[in-house]
Amino acid sequence: MGVRRYWFYWEYHIILLSVLSLQWKGRNCEEQTEALPGYKIEAPAEVTVQKGLCVLIPCNFIVGPGYTLTKDAIGIWYKGNKGYPNDPVAASTDSQFPNTTNGRFIFTGNVSAGDCSFSISDAQPGDAATYRFRLEGPVKFNYLHIQPSVSLTGLKEPEISPTGDLIAGKEVTVTCLAPTSCPGLSPNFTWEGSVNTENAQRHELLHQDGTVTYWSNITFTPSPRHHNSSLTCTVTYKYGSAKKSITLNVE
Repeated sequence: MGVRRYWFYWEYHIILLSVLSLQWKGRNCEEQTEALPGYKIEAPAEVTVQKGLCVLIPCNFIVGPGYTLTKDAIGIWYKGNKGYPNDPVAASTDSQFPNTTNGRFIFTGNVSAGDCSFSISDAQPGDAATYRFRLEGPVKFNYLHIQPSVSLTGLKEPEISPTGDLIAGKEVTVTCLAPTSCPGLSPNFTWEGSVNTENAQRHELLHQDGTVTYWSNITFTPSPRHHNSSLTCTVTYKYGSAKKSITLNVE
């Protein structure tokens, strides 16, 4: 009887210690995969990007009470919403997490400041997926409340302006604006039409936030023979092109 009681208490203590160990591990490492008080993430639920172009996914997060973000905090974005892939797509440090996307995914945020933003450039069909953020370092946590879903679209048409009536004999400048603000693209512009397109000029303007505006313009003097003729602007990128045509209405 004494032996049975001894084994009963021994098994009870083993189970109790195992449960306490698991609870302590969860509290210490913050490995929970469900929303907890104080842990929040703000990011768009859905993001679209044109094929071959770029997109910035803005993101901010906070940790639970009693924890502080330090310079040792590491942010990681994983592709997919289940399990743990072998490689992340973007991380705030390259020393521990190698680049697996040829530099197309970049962690742009400052983790210690609660910024988990990342960008995708030269977007490919395989990039269409759900992404999740994980915090590593002194505090470890999977932010699963919001997991941005990225989808690809075709290239958008450029914008041509002005599109209103033209006056015969009065010089006009027509502008073609590329529907992207990705830095480093340098798209080519091609004009086609019955008007003189040889004087086309290409421009780009770098903004303080790092985005770039690309456009081209041509200047010509319309005449009655240009009435009802087409003017087309084609924007060519690395992996494709898009064009827009307008009909000239000359009075």
